[in-house]
Amino acid sequence: KPMFEVVQFKEASGSAILTAIGLGLIMSILFFMENNIAASIVNNPSNKLQKGFSYHYDMMVSGFINAIMSVFGLPFVHGCLPHSPLHVRALADIEEHIENGHLS
Repeated sequence: KPMFEVVQFKEASGSAILTAIGLGLIMSILFFMENNIAASIVNNPSNKLQKGFSYHYDMMVSGFINAIMSVFGLPFVHGCLPHSPLHVRALADIEEHIENGHLS
């Protein structure tokens, strides 16, 4: 038996299809909300972010990956939080000043 098999959609019952549609809708809403929350944190004006050419590709790429993995019966991948704000902080050019003994 092969390690990965393509899901046989023709053999699924009607209740299985409706259940999958309902769960897929809920997961899509969760992914959309999580991505927008992370984007609003990252796009904070204090980060002074300059958006490049591929700024919005993260949602598209995660959608393609999830579609391909679903066909093989593998779990979804996603997760913007908490690493997105940490990633922006790591890539940012930040000036730190010491004023009156405090780092600002």
